[in-house]
Amino acid sequence: MAEAPPPISVVSVVWNHGAFLDACAASVLGQEGPAFSWVVLDNGSEDDTAERLRAWAARDRRVVPVFSPANLRQTGGLVRALEEVRSPFVALLDGDDVAAPGRLARSLAWLEEDPRRIGLYGGCEFIDTAGEPIPSWFIAQDAGALRRMAEFDMPAVHSTSAWRTDWLRQHAPLALGTGHDYVLLLYALESGEVGRLPEVLARYRVHAGGYTQRKRLAQYSTGAAIGLWHAQRRAGREEPLAGWLEWAERCSGQARSVGDIHFLAARQGLEKGLSRLALYHARRALRRGSWAAAGIIGRVLANPSADWAKLWPVLRGGYLAGAHVDRYGRSRA
Repeated sequence: MAEAPPPISVVSVVWNHGAFLDACAASVLGQEGPAFSWVVLDNGSEDDTAERLRAWAARDRRVVPVFSPANLRQTGGLVRALEEVRSPFVALLDGDDVAAPGRLARSLAWLEEDPRRIGLYGGCEFIDTAGEPIPSWFIAQDAGALRRMAEFDMPAVHSTSAWRTDWLRQHAPLALGTGHDYVLLLYALESGEVGRLPEVLARYRVHAGGYTQRKRLAQYSTGAAIGLWHAQRRAGREEPLAGWLEWAERCSGQARSVGDIHFLAARQGLEKGLSRLALYHARRALRRGSWAAAGIIGRVLANPSADWAKLWPVLRGGYLAGAHVDRYGRSRA
């Protein structure tokens, strides 16, 4: 008789995470509560990640290693890893991050409670290369803030999330390219109930090799592109996401600073008639010293059809209510 699958699986897509994989593995395999498996895809690493993964698989049968000779990128790696999952629920964790104690038990209990619940995010601590806490930037503190802030930016940490496996298999291939975590959240908010648990579920590691540090301008431009794409969809103007990601690539190539990214996004928002997004990005560009953004703010507010009830909260930064502030203790608005 075939062994019954565990109720939940942890899925990690790892690339050159050799320096941090042992800490990640210890945090996963030390989880108490429900039975689980840990599906880990080595995404064509060039360091000792694959060797460390084989060692962990040899000592713990819950580890399911998958090896890709070529780098499938984050989305392709996730799609491939999900092929090995037999559990009805999945918790995601990047290989350089750390799962908090009790994470799987808490996530599984919340998802199983109601069939309308398709996914969740949790609290997050930010750590440095040595595992020491550092100040964090903004993330939504409850489900209401998660939904409100997602219109403008990615307000949660991917490594704290857990999902119904069937839903994730269906939607992961749609979240092509960089920014897949933000795209998945937006699809999830359209599909059903997405929770935000108060407990810390993961510790997010900030280090020089991480995407956030290596590709800072690309990350900002991708986030802006996804927000604009989603606003177009909400306005009934469906456009291919791939086209917006191409715009993001051009944008990051032209920009010299994050302020430039926000200015270019504000201009796109104005051209597309997306007043709230235009105002949001212009406001952030202005705060970063891009004075030309003041003209965009003026044009948005001077529009005779401007809906002040919707624009005023964006102008004053009200969408950040219920959010962390950035690593410097300031609002990221």
